[in-house]
Amino acid sequence: MINKILSKYRRLKVRQDSIEDFLNISIILISFVLFFIIIEQVFYLGEIARYRIFLTFISFIIIFFAYMLIKIILNLRAINQKFSNQKLAEEIGYKIPSFSDRLINILQLSKNTYSNKIKRDLARIAIKKHEIELEKIDLNTIIMKISSLKIITALSFLFTFLFLIFFMSEFSNALERVYNYDKKYPPPLPFTIIENEDRAVEVYEGDDKEVTFSISGISKNLEYLVLYFQEKDKIDSVLIRSNKNNYQYTFKNIRHDIHYWASYKNSKLISAWDKVESTPNYISVIKRPLLTKIDFEIIHPKYVNKKNTKIEGNTVQFSALKNSYLNLEVSSNQKIDFAYLNINNNDTLMLNGDNQTWKASLQIKEDFDIEIIGALNFNDKNLTNQNPPIYKIKMYDDYEPAINIIEPKDNTFEINPNNEIPLSFELSDDFRLTKSWIEYSIIKPSYVNNDSITTTVIINEYTNDIKFKSENYIFDTNPFSTFPGDKIKFRICAKDNNPNPGISKSRFFYAIIPSFDDILENMIKNEDEIQDASNDALNQVQDLEKKLDNMKLDMLKSTSASWEHQKQGEDALKQMEDLFNEIDKMQNALDKLQDEAEKGNLIDQELIEKFDNFQELLDSIMTPELLEALQKMQEAMESMDLEKMLEATENLDYNLQQFEQQIDRFIEMFELALAEQKLDELVANLSNLTQNQERIKNDINDNTPCNKLKNDQERQNQDYKKMQNTLKEASEILKKFSSDTSQRLEDLLNSDLNLKTQNSLNEAKSDLSKNKPQNASKSIAESVENLNSMLEAAEKINDSFKNESIQKMSQEFYAAISNILRLSNNQENLLQNFTDIRSSSPQLKALTSNQFDINKQFANFITQLFELSTKTFHITPNINQKIGFCKKSIDNSIINLEQRKVKTSVNEQKNIIGSMNDIALMLINSMNNMQNTQSAAGLESYLEQLEQIGQGQSEINMGTMQLGQMGMMSQQEMMKRLQAKQESLKEQLEQLIEEMPGNQGQGGLSKAAEDMDDVIRNFQQGRINNETKDKQQKILSRLLDSQKSIKEKDYSDKRKGDIAGEIEYSGPEELPSGLGEKNSIFINAMEKALDQNYSQEYQEIIKVYFKELQEQSND
Repeated sequence: MINKILSKYRRLKVRQDSIEDFLNISIILISFVLFFIIIEQVFYLGEIARYRIFLTFISFIIIFFAYMLIKIILNLRAINQKFSNQKLAEEIGYKIPSFSDRLINILQLSKNTYSNKIKRDLARIAIKKHEIELEKIDLNTIIMKISSLKIITALSFLFTFLFLIFFMSEFSNALERVYNYDKKYPPPLPFTIIENEDRAVEVYEGDDKEVTFSISGISKNLEYLVLYFQEKDKIDSVLIRSNKNNYQYTFKNIRHDIHYWASYKNSKLISAWDKVESTPNYISVIKRPLLTKIDFEIIHPKYVNKKNTKIEGNTVQFSALKNSYLNLEVSSNQKIDFAYLNINNNDTLMLNGDNQTWKASLQIKEDFDIEIIGALNFNDKNLTNQNPPIYKIKMYDDYEPAINIIEPKDNTFEINPNNEIPLSFELSDDFRLTKSWIEYSIIKPSYVNNDSITTTVIINEYTNDIKFKSENYIFDTNPFSTFPGDKIKFRICAKDNNPNPGISKSRFFYAIIPSFDDILENMIKNEDEIQDASNDALNQVQDLEKKLDNMKLDMLKSTSASWEHQKQGEDALKQMEDLFNEIDKMQNALDKLQDEAEKGNLIDQELIEKFDNFQELLDSIMTPELLEALQKMQEAMESMDLEKMLEATENLDYNLQQFEQQIDRFIEMFELALAEQKLDELVANLSNLTQNQERIKNDINDNTPCNKLKNDQERQNQDYKKMQNTLKEASEILKKFSSDTSQRLEDLLNSDLNLKTQNSLNEAKSDLSKNKPQNASKSIAESVENLNSMLEAAEKINDSFKNESIQKMSQEFYAAISNILRLSNNQENLLQNFTDIRSSSPQLKALTSNQFDINKQFANFITQLFELSTKTFHITPNINQKIGFCKKSIDNSIINLEQRKVKTSVNEQKNIIGSMNDIALMLINSMNNMQNTQSAAGLESYLEQLEQIGQGQSEINMGTMQLGQMGMMSQQEMMKRLQAKQESLKEQLEQLIEEMPGNQGQGGLSKAAEDMDDVIRNFQQGRINNETKDKQQKILSRLLDSQKSIKEKDYSDKRKGDIAGEIEYSGPEELPSGLGEKNSIFINAMEKALDQNYSQEYQEIIKVYFKELQEQSND
């Protein structure tokens, strides 16, 4: 009975507890649902999220109810200790105090099984009694009631939930979305992204596709959208910005299918939508054909003799020779219907083939670009290979041979005296050279009407496969019919092995055969420049002397140096610089004048040598004493020491006087040289006219047509008129130096011979113009005879003038030699008077006076010698130096006599005698040298040696030209050999100059030796340039000019000897009266002089002197 009561209480308690759990679970579930409904309402969860919420909710329900069921079962079955009989009895005893522990006791009694019947009955009575009491109690009253708050809370949650569901659509919709978790419910979007292309599109592989999006639903555009696209398995994205309310993007070079969509992600954390996306779209790619292999082959022309060239398809630019054939073969990755070449985007060439291999061939005649196109079918021209490479084929010609001219360097130049043009050039060709030649024509002056004819001269023919050739060739123009003033217009040509004309030609060169007018014009220009510069220099010297005199006067008046004195000194030094510049101008002009004078052999070698002497004279003007005086002047100006400034000014003034004397000497001698030059010009003019007329004579006799000779005759007539002007000018210039020569020239100009020659030339011209060969032959022969007579007359006048000059200078030499010998004799007599004279002797004063007299006479001799030096270069610096020594000894002798140092004075007097004897001997040698310059003795051997040196120099020049074709090591070895050979030639030349008979040709040869020094230095330094080659060519020209000049000189001397030999003496047979008496006087005087016990050296001088004096008297 007690167990039933407890079981009933248990059931009541379990029911109560279950109701309470149900309320709690309901509150929790309603809260859960409300929470996730709110989340769904705000965030519009996706299907997965909603599925998870739904699944979680169902799971909670199942778990909660399973929990309740299990709990009920456990409690009802009293498995839960809280619901065991023991615990329930305690709980009832606790809630009903009257029972207290009795119920527990009764429960324990009911569990015991007593063996004693009394105890068992007593226990049953007690249990029964309590059971009766328990039955009277309403167990419901002791069950704890459910909390009203919890019931109200549960109802509140329930009503709230129901209210939200039935009266708020957002919640009901949210609940519906959660319930229908597997359905997609897009959240309400603030705008939509619309794509203009609303369907899938197709594009050809490699094409581009532009997609465009716009925004609908809002007034303000978004700054950007994100475009997502999927190609193969890869998803990429790109940001596209707004552009005029649109969002555009271009897919480039599409190769695979693409899925794409535009998206905008919400930047707010709490929002119903996460992003707005466009409807995904699709780009489908239509595959194009692909050319997998492209091969080219170039078939060269046969004459090239070259193997075919294969070129791979990855070479997009290559070149080919003109007229070559280009073969190509193409393979594709799939079958194509046709293939073609797009040539220069203009022409097409279909390829031959089928399926996947196609071929074509075309000839290359110009540059072109090609694209190789393969198409899948004929109907769709666009379905071709995408972006085919553009192959650029550059056509190159079989280039004409390249010609690199090394010599000559200038386009226009004067031909050398040998009428040879040294040519040095290099030929190169890309395949093969076959031939080189010269094209030339002769251009006559404008006043000669003549059509030039182009002619060729073969240089070389090349039989082997030569691509490069260096040529050194001498273009000999001697066989050409040329005259002074003509130009040889030529160029070098070359041909390669191209069947079509593969000829190249160099630029034109003009080799000028200098006319006398050209050379003379240049000479006159340089002469005028020299005369102007020398006059300016003289004026500056005179002006400077005045300034120095004023400076000395100012300084003598002053007690100390001032700034003004310094300024005057600086001005003087500046003026000296200007003066030196004038001397430099004169030297430069002399160089040019000498170069011009050596051309064409217009003037004789002696006059050319005088130009060398002029250079030496200008060099000697700048004496070391003058330069030292300038240095001291500069130092004195800087020190501001009045005494030093005065001394330096006086010293400079003294040296300036010497400078002025040298300038005066230069001007006098230069004017004389110009007069001699004018005579040489006249002779050279007539000689050239005669030679050219002789050539015309030979041509007419050889039946040369008159029309080919009339132009040459016209030029001869023009040149003869110019010669007449030269004749007149020479007559005027020579009046100052020789009135007799001037008159003879004037007589020649007015002579019947001149008129006769002019008329014969005019007749020859007229006959040639009228094409009368017989008459022309006669008149030309007559003109040759007349020109020879004119030339002979001019040569006689020229020789007469030179002999007259030599005779006059010889007389002045004789006078100077006589004076210095007389002074030497006087000094020797004075020396003898000093025998046994002591310092205290009363005769000393008289003897000192005699020494003063000798000093005065020696000063007059110096003046005499200076005047002679203004007329000839044979007064050498050595003579002047010896005069200086002699003058110093005289001054020392006088000083010692005044100081009564007799012994010292005697020693000085001996020095005076020795110096005077040396001066006399040097003057005699100079006079002999002057008179012997006409000698031609020993020239044959000399010319032979000179010719050998010229040949050696020519070989060195050719070797130098070949250096550029050698390697570095070979060049160094060759330069060493050339240097050694050049040094050897220089030694031979210097020795030859010393042994040269009559010192002929020294001027040009000395210059050649100096140029050899420069060339040797260049070889030593390994610096061979165009300047070196120019100097080598100049050396050779000087050697050749000297040979020519000396040969002509020798010929002229022999000619004079022949003419003299033909003269028969028709005078009386006896000697001229008085001749024997004169000779006797000279012999007696010489013997008397020799009896004076002079030294052996002095006696030799006396013999030479009287011999020359006797010959002069006989003349």
